[in-house]
Amino acid sequence: MTTRQLPMNERIIDMLADEATVGIARSDLTVIDSYFVDHPESDRDGLMMAAAAIDLAMMSSVTAAPQDLVKTLEMQADLHFKIDRRERDTIGARSSSMYTSVRIQ
Repeated sequence: MTTRQLPMNERIIDMLADEATVGIARSDLTVIDSYFVDHPESDRDGLMMAAAAIDLAMMSSVTAAPQDLVKTLEMQADLHFKIDRRERDTIGARSSSMYTSVRIQ
């Protein structure tokens, strides 16, 4: 979690990145909620995804998810998007090269 003093909007973005990647304390969640009540024009989900993407992109390595979690998420995605498993495997094979820059341990 970030401990440096930041302007409120940068602090919120840092906390959103923490919320998406490592989790945050309930008190930080209250600060975030309060900020978005005061700024209803702001896109919380969009900011959180962008902050998390930047945070993850700056990591030198990413730990692989447990296989049972991966399989569960794949099954849920298949059901949600109504994708045939063979179609997903074909899509995954075509797009896997774009993820080679991230080293998984």
